[in-house]
Amino acid sequence: MFIPKSLLSLFDISRETVESLRLEVGTLRTENAILNRELTSNKIMSDWLRFQVNQLSDERVKLMEKAYPGLHLAVPEISRAIPNKVKDGFDLQALFEDQGDGSEKLPFIS
Repeated sequence: MFIPKSLLSLFDISRETVESLRLEVGTLRTENAILNRELTSNKIMSDWLRFQVNQLSDERVKLMEKAYPGLHLAVPEISRAIPNKVKDGFDLQALFEDQGDGSEKLPFIS
């Protein structure tokens, strides 16, 4: 079987290309590790700040109640907002599951 040289040259990868891609992957992994550490640090700092603000507002309300007997105030609280988690991967298996044709009998219908 004859393979034209022009087609064969499409699959030829130079050593410089491989080395540059390895270097780029290394720098991207390093940046990823640094950003993960910074994200962890920022989460810790925001939790600490949230705790401090909640503690100060609680102390303020207690001092106001002590200064004005009979006064009862609600204590505002800052809580962590948990975002909706997005699925990490795309489930290919779900594409091939049987969806049914609607003819099967549902359990709650008689």
